[in-house]
Amino acid sequence: MKWNSWALITVGAWLITAPWILGYASYNLVTWNSIAAGSMVIVLTLWNMAQ
Repeated sequence: MKWNSWALITVGAWLITAPWILGYASYNLVTWNSIAAGSMVIVLTLWNMAQ
């Protein structure tokens, strides 16, 4: 079940970097929402992997 954890970390990293890659970084609220969601996905996945 390790591969899906790494897939979720990749999704979280994509959510964090997507505003700049897709060009919507000028919309502050949407950018911060994407960063917060991506960070939560990564943190919760790492927490789950540590258990």
